[in-house]
Amino acid sequence: MTKIVLSLCVLFALSACSSNDNNDSSASDKAPVELSFSTDEAPNEYYPFPYISYLNIESVVDHVSILNVSINRGNCSVSSWIGNTYLKFGRSRQASLLCQDTQVKEVVVDTDQGSYTFNF
Repeated sequence: MTKIVLSLCVLFALSACSSNDNNDSSASDKAPVELSFSTDEAPNEYYPFPYISYLNIESVVDHVSILNVSINRGNCSVSSWIGNTYLKFGRSRQASLLCQDTQVKEVVVDTDQGSYTFNF
């Protein structure tokens, strides 16, 4: 019985340890950016949606560089970016989306401080 309990303790301890070789953030890492969405009226009647959706990326650290952003695993494109890729605390970068904000399920933001996945 003691061997079983000891084996379970060792197994539990080993399962709590994990390696993070691919530089992705773990659930306990705090992302250096926060995401939000905003909308604006469509510019004309030919626009494919009744409104334009924007993805806003705001820095919550002193400085962070945005290296890449993938929306819905590349299935939602960005028509244009506003703002710099290097953000200081409180500064933001905005993407004009070619999909509706309600369609966004996942955003992966690659920064100089790691890769962070946001699910909606």
